[in-house]
Order: sequence, then C-alpha cells, then structure tokens
Amino acid sequence: IMYQGRTVLQEVVGRPSCLFLYGAPGPARLGHSSPSTWCSPAPRKLPDQKQLRYTEELLRHVAPGLQLELRGPGLWARRMGKCKVYWEVGGPLGSASPSTPASLLQRNLDTPIFNFGTFFQE
Repeated sequence: IMYQGRTVLQEVVGRPSCLFLYGAPGPARLGHSSPSTWCSPAPRKLPDQKQLRYTEELLRHVAPGLQLELRGPGLWARRMGKCKVYWEVGGPLGSASPSTPASLLQRNLDTPIFNFGTFFQE
C-alpha cells in the first residue's frame, strides 16, 4: 500500500485469498474459511493536513475493502466499497509509467487483473 508514492505497508500473503480493509475487521469477516485479512494503515503521517483529510475521506468510502484472490494462473480482484478503485500493471522497476492503462474495478464483480501464464511467457 502506498500513500503519495511512499510504501506504508508491504506484506506477503500465505493464502490464495486476502482481504484488504480500512479499519478493524468486523466479526462477520472472521472465520476458518475466510481469506487472510490485512488492515490498511491510517494515513496520519501525511505532512499535508488537507491531503490527510481528503485521503481519510476516500478510505472511508473504500470500506469494507478490496478482495484479491489467486485462481489458477490468474489474480482476481473484487471492490466492495462505494469509492471507485482503479488498477494497473506497473512498469519495469524504476519506470515512471505503467505497463497498462488504469482500469476501473466494478463493485462486487470478480475481475481478472493479472495472468501469471502470460507473464511467464513474456
């Protein structure tokens, strides 16, 4: 997770499914078959107070979160909040431009965002 180009959370997930949340998870999301759960860190360290308020407001609308799931050779995403979420495949390390244009994740719809088979062929 990055805020203004700075990495604030980087985790390795040990299950095929994970759920990124803003705020603490509710009891309904906990259980034996539930995905790994990661809470987004609060953006309190942003130096610009106006940017801090704007970021916190956006994150409230991203709640309840974003689910990522590994299915076969692909990575899938599901947006569950009201706020629009976009995804893109990053460019080579050190590149300022992404490899793909930003695409909107539809709400409550599983969307393929990365194919490892294609990646390994390239």
